[in-house]
Amino acid sequence: MAVTTTNDVQLDQLEGELSAAGIDVTTGIGSHETGGSTAIYTYDGDGHIVDLPNAAQAVVDDHVAVEPVDPR
Repeated sequence: MAVTTTNDVQLDQLEGELSAAGIDVTTGIGSHETGGSTAIYTYDGDGHIVDLPNAAQAVVDDHVAVEPVDPR
């Protein structure tokens, strides 16, 4: 199942949230936007795109993207 959202996403932040929820994201996460919806996925050991588990949808739904602060 594809994990999707129509909200803004900060991938670094979301990766931490997914990890804190016990979802394996050790190979990182990525995203692809199409038609106003963003698909979120992870990768296998060979770098191929793999769907996140269904439990990730709740974490993505609760995600509130926080823009990084410019340290200057």
